[in-house]
Amino acid sequence: MGFADQASNAQLARWSDAVTRQARVVMRCSSQGDMLAAVRAGIGISALSCFVAESYPDLVRVAPQKLASVADLWLLAHPDLVELPAVRAVVDFVAECARADRARLRG
Repeated sequence: MGFADQASNAQLARWSDAVTRQARVVMRCSSQGDMLAAVRAGIGISALSCFVAESYPDLVRVAPQKLASVADLWLLAHPDLVELPAVRAVVDFVAECARADRARLRG
Protein backbone atom coordinates (compact mmCIF):
# COMPACT_ATOMS: atom_id res chain seq x y z
CA MET A 1 0.00 0.00 0.00
CA GLY A 2 1.18 3.52 -0.60
CA PHE A 3 0.36 7.10 0.26
CA ALA A 4 -1.95 9.02 -2.06
CA ASP A 5 -0.06 12.26 -1.55
CA GLN A 6 2.81 13.72 0.41
CA ALA A 7 0.69 15.75 2.81
CA SER A 8 0.01 13.31 5.63
CA ASN A 9 3.60 12.50 6.57
CA ALA A 10 5.91 13.76 3.85
CA GLN A 11 9.06 11.98 5.00
CA LEU A 12 7.33 8.63 5.54
CA ALA A 13 5.47 8.95 2.22
CA ARG A 14 8.68 9.72 0.29
CA TRP A 15 10.46 6.79 1.91
CA SER A 16 7.51 4.46 1.23
CA ASP A 17 7.37 5.53 -2.42
CA ALA A 18 11.12 4.94 -2.84
CA VAL A 19 11.15 1.42 -1.40
CA THR A 20 7.93 0.25 -3.05
CA ARG A 21 8.71 1.53 -6.52
CA GLN A 22 8.81 -2.02 -7.93
CA ALA A 23 5.92 -3.33 -5.81
CA ARG A 24 2.33 -3.70 -6.90
CA VAL A 25 0.41 -1.03 -4.98
CA VAL A 26 -3.14 -2.24 -4.32
CA MET A 27 -4.33 0.79 -2.39
CA ARG A 28 -3.30 4.36 -1.69
CA CYS A 29 -4.28 6.23 1.46
CA SER A 30 -4.24 9.93 2.21
CA SER A 31 -3.49 9.61 5.93
CA GLN A 32 -1.59 7.37 8.29
CA GLY A 33 -4.90 6.65 10.06
CA ASP A 34 -6.43 5.32 6.84
CA MET A 35 -3.27 3.31 6.20
CA LEU A 36 -3.46 1.83 9.70
CA ALA A 37 -7.11 0.82 9.21
CA ALA A 38 -6.31 -0.80 5.85
CA VAL A 39 -3.36 -2.77 7.28
CA ARG A 40 -5.48 -3.93 10.23
CA ALA A 41 -8.19 -5.03 7.77
CA GLY A 42 -5.64 -7.24 6.01
CA ILE A 43 -5.48 -5.32 2.74
CA GLY A 44 -1.69 -5.24 2.63
CA ILE A 45 1.51 -4.13 4.31
CA SER A 46 2.73 -0.59 4.76
CA ALA A 47 5.26 1.60 6.49
CA LEU A 48 3.75 3.06 9.66
CA SER A 49 5.25 5.16 12.41
CA CYS A 50 6.35 2.89 15.25
CA PHE A 51 4.54 4.92 17.89
CA VAL A 52 1.30 4.35 15.97
CA ALA A 53 1.70 0.69 15.02
CA GLU A 54 3.07 -0.50 18.38
CA SER A 55 -0.26 0.33 20.00
CA TYR A 56 -1.90 -2.55 18.09
CA PRO A 57 -0.85 -6.05 19.17
CA ASP A 58 -2.53 -7.54 16.08
CA LEU A 59 0.14 -5.89 13.87
CA VAL A 60 3.49 -7.57 13.29
CA ARG A 61 6.67 -5.70 12.42
CA VAL A 62 7.96 -7.33 9.23
CA ALA A 63 11.26 -5.46 9.11
CA PRO A 64 13.23 -5.90 12.33
CA GLN A 65 15.30 -2.75 11.99
CA LYS A 66 14.24 0.85 11.77
CA LEU A 67 13.72 1.60 8.09
CA ALA A 68 13.05 5.31 7.94
CA SER A 69 14.98 8.11 9.53
CA VAL A 70 13.77 10.09 12.50
CA ALA A 71 11.41 12.89 11.54
CA ASP A 72 11.00 16.16 13.37
CA LEU A 73 7.94 16.61 15.52
CA TRP A 74 6.71 20.19 15.63
CA LEU A 75 4.44 21.81 18.18
CA LEU A 76 3.18 25.14 16.90
CA ALA A 77 1.27 27.95 18.54
CA HIS A 78 0.39 31.41 17.32
CA PRO A 79 2.96 33.92 18.68
CA ASP A 80 0.18 36.18 19.99
CA LEU A 81 -1.33 33.32 22.00
CA VAL A 82 1.56 31.15 23.13
CA GLU A 83 2.08 33.01 26.41
CA LEU A 84 -1.55 32.91 27.49
CA PRO A 85 -1.66 30.69 30.59
CA ALA A 86 -4.03 28.10 29.10
CA VAL A 87 -2.08 27.83 25.84
CA ARG A 88 1.27 27.75 27.66
CA ALA A 89 -0.04 24.95 29.90
CA VAL A 90 -1.03 22.84 26.89
CA VAL A 91 2.28 23.51 25.10
CA ASP A 92 4.27 22.58 28.22
CA PHE A 93 2.18 19.44 28.78
CA VAL A 94 2.52 18.20 25.18
CA ALA A 95 6.26 18.94 25.18
CA GLU A 96 6.72 17.00 28.42
CA CYS A 97 4.72 14.04 27.05
CA ALA A 98 6.93 14.00 23.94
CA ARG A 99 10.09 14.08 26.08
CA ALA A 100 8.77 11.26 28.28
CA ASP A 101 7.89 9.12 25.24
CA ARG A 102 11.02 10.00 23.25
CA ALA A 103 12.15 6.38 22.81
CA ARG A 104 8.70 5.25 21.67
CA LEU A 105 8.39 8.15 19.24
CA ARG A 106 11.76 7.30 17.70
CA GLY A 107 10.79 3.67 17.16
